Amino acid sequence: MPTALAALPIVVVVLAMAVLHWRAALAGSVGLCVALAVVLGSNGPSAGGALVAGVAAEAASSTLTILWIILPALVIYEVQLRSGALERIRLALTRLSDDRAVQALLIAWFFGLFIEGAAGFGAPVALAAPLLVGLGFTPVRAVALALLGHAAGVSFGAVGTPALVQISLLEAPAPQLAVLTMGLHALPVCMLGFG
Repeated sequence: MPTALAALPIVVVVLAMAVLHWRAALAGSVGLCVALAVVLGSNGPSAGGALVAGVAAEAASSTLTILWIILPALVIYEVQLRSGALERIRLALTRLSDDRAVQALLIAWFFGLFIEGAAGFGAPVALAAPLLVGLGFTPVRAVALALLGHAAGVSFGAVGTPALVQISLLEAPAPQLAVLTMGLHALPVCMLGFG
């Protein structure tokens, strides 16, 4: 199957959302129909059942993965809110600095990197975003800042698991790989500072 034909469903979804301003569910459904048409057109009708089963399995897996992160984050936020922890954290951070940019850096960057190193797998976003919301950031901005903070250290996350795999696969010296990886993360770090 030619690459352009394989990319057609993605192009359709992006154009539907970016140009036509369709909702994600509608654009995704149209993209799925285009993908089904591409598979049926290039592989025949027998491939359709396997495609539908594969898409359903991937959709279920992705949904469960997202819920696995979001639901505990919502529970943590509610526990923090009802116990007064968010107010105590907010007061402690405002004593450190009244500047919202500094508060965002402290939570999304430093706290996020600590949690990424300790746990990984999206935990920094699940924990930092509710803290930022508690400080008065809008939910969308809080998630964006937490994601930027998470992206800045994800290569070294989960107790260094990604870095160790890269070192073994590339057979590169660890310090050299660390410098190259930090160069890759320089852009999200700068974006977080301006966020």
